[in-house]
Amino acid sequence: MSLYYCRWTIDALGFDLETIVEQYKSWVVVPFYVVVSGFNEYEDKYEYACFRSPKRGDRKYSQKVLRRFNDLRRQLPKESFFSWGERDRNKIRSPCVFATLTYEHDIEVEDSWKEVGKDFNRWISGLRKKYGKIGVARVFEAHESGYCHIHAVLYFRNTV
Repeated sequence: MSLYYCRWTIDALGFDLETIVEQYKSWVVVPFYVVVSGFNEYEDKYEYACFRSPKRGDRKYSQKVLRRFNDLRRQLPKESFFSWGERDRNKIRSPCVFATLTYEHDIEVEDSWKEVGKDFNRWISGLRKKYGKIGVARVFEAHESGYCHIHAVLYFRNTV
């Protein structure tokens, strides 16, 4: 299963969510290997390496994402995550915010997936313009209706 074939299917048959899901399930189980080769001038010999590359959705990719979250966790300040104040919910303060962004049903399902990256970049750029540096961990996900939505954790480095 290739990206080319998947795109051809959409162009030829139109956007069909069930077909896309089946093609993805077929693609994700096939491992992808990379071979890198070259001449090592220091040792005067030809060398190569072969390794399994992560593919979005497989076990190796999941492990890579978890390592990235560990890196983000290490970057957060060592101080308490929340400042609870007087335990009044209006007093809770944190440099982190969890956000869920959804599309309304006034656009097509296919368009929600085509525009999600551009729309998210526009949204986060506006926040950064107003609040300064913001660290982001985000994921695009399908809603039961097929529409794309985004979950994101934002770390406001200059604001609490």
